[in-house]
Amino acid sequence: MLVDLARQGWGIRVRDSAIEIRAPESALDVAEKERIRAQELMKRDEQLARPSVHAFMERMERKRVYEDQQVSISSLMRDGRELACALNAARDEDDPMVAAAGVVQPYLQFVGANDRCDQTGLRLADIWRYFRSTWANQATNTPGRTMRFLVRDAGAAFHPVMGIGALGSPVAQLRDRDAWIGWDADGFLQRLREAGAEAALDWATRALGAALPDLYLDDLVEDGILPDTTLEPLAPETESVLLREADRQSRIHRESVRRGEHRRPAHTSDRAAHWRARARTPLFRSKRCRELASLLQAKRALRPYLAGEAPDLFAAPSVQRALRYLIRREKARRMGTAMADLAVCGAIPPYNPLATGKLIAALAISPKVVAAYRERYREAESEIASAMAGRPVVRSSELALVTTSSLYGVPSSQYNRITVPAAALGGDAGELRYLRIGTSDTYGTSHFSQETVALLEALARSAANPPMAGNIFGEGASPKMRNLRQGLDALGAPADLLLQHGRMRYLYAAPLAHNTREVLLGFEEHPAYFAAPDREDSDERIARWWLERWALKRLSNLKVPREMARHSLDGPDGHGARVQLPPEA
Repeated sequence: MLVDLARQGWGIRVRDSAIEIRAPESALDVAEKERIRAQELMKRDEQLARPSVHAFMERMERKRVYEDQQVSISSLMRDGRELACALNAARDEDDPMVAAAGVVQPYLQFVGANDRCDQTGLRLADIWRYFRSTWANQATNTPGRTMRFLVRDAGAAFHPVMGIGALGSPVAQLRDRDAWIGWDADGFLQRLREAGAEAALDWATRALGAALPDLYLDDLVEDGILPDTTLEPLAPETESVLLREADRQSRIHRESVRRGEHRRPAHTSDRAAHWRARARTPLFRSKRCRELASLLQAKRALRPYLAGEAPDLFAAPSVQRALRYLIRREKARRMGTAMADLAVCGAIPPYNPLATGKLIAALAISPKVVAAYRERYREAESEIASAMAGRPVVRSSELALVTTSSLYGVPSSQYNRITVPAAALGGDAGELRYLRIGTSDTYGTSHFSQETVALLEALARSAANPPMAGNIFGEGASPKMRNLRQGLDALGAPADLLLQHGRMRYLYAAPLAHNTREVLLGFEEHPAYFAAPDREDSDERIARWWLERWALKRLSNLKVPREMARHSLDGPDGHGARVQLPPEA
């Protein structure tokens, strides 16, 4: 752990037999960006040095025959000298836009598990993985929904890759983002006060009505914890009984957790039976008891107001607690369905100097991506919701918001000044754009190597009582962080300080609809999109916007063609889209 911190600029000294550690000062400047970049490269190179990763890179770069042509991953890299010459020639034509549109022809391609490139025969997932490895930060997998895409160029042989992106499930807790949406409890209560008691009660009624049917109750009735599934009438002590049962089941889960119980079979004919079995596991029985107790408390607090028997809705502390709980529940219900995080977004050389990162970012919030996301998850069963309900539950797949963040501790130029008018996409009023909405917290593990993380988790396992989290989807937010905290506690180290990596990131939000906030808060069910998702040509329209607004203007800077030409497939410096393995590989 100390070696990791020393390599990344932390101050370390020994004085009076004590080890003293000082975090580096955070600053919004080039030096801070380089420090964070070095931190990221350390973890990325650690990942690339694995023998399995090295073998994958060699396999992708090896020549093979596909449809009578020799191909490899290099076939999907455009020669920078050729691109620079072609664009310079287009700029000198009578109609530069028309000429440039023949040189660079971007289009979206979504990555399915087994889809293959029709130009090279390579798996699209492998292509995406290879180019993702050229990033400065390591590649990570996150639970939940994930949709990856390539941006290809039909203007050259083999349709080279211009950039990559990926939408994923968002981080659960981000203070500034939640305040901007209205998910923070104080801000939401103020909104309800402004809307009035009648609107607030209508909202609470819908929230309660959606919550109670989504809990499996049969086993609780069988064991005498509940009289029946109608939940009426209930003894006053029912909530306490439920909370005691939740604690008991949580202990059982921690002491005897078996991952196999929580692994969803790839193919099962009786999905309802599978989800009933999952619901009855100690983990989800505990979660259901705790959730039901909270719902019953909220229902009891709101009952007099729903019946019109009490005057001032917002006066009672019990009502405020109930409304705070319900907005937290609405947030959990809509976070992974109506909102996605743009976890990967960037250009591939030699396209970078043309502001192609802005093209990738604009395409990531295009109607075509919204339509593809809706289609991919149209019938997807929500894992946690299904395990709580004991039956298959399919949540909405209508995106209303895309969020992202800067990689370094400075604002990202990639998302700055992206403004695509809805009219240019066949819509009416409004525009697609990224708004800067705040900064993230500075907790995480990016300053620890994988070896250190593994050692801390091993220490946590040996010292944990009760046992450590099992890294099972559904146990709660970030079991990895909880385990590392236990490891640091066992070491006698100050976990609160050492888990602060000090890397502030800037947060961005791209609303996709006129009523984005209303959908995320549960006031409305369906997004009113700026541009209809069924527009098949939205990527072509955004490509034209990018060519005119950014790419052609960049060519007037003589450094841009020179920078593109540097990425030659047969030049002395090599091509920037090739993965550079670290020496230890």
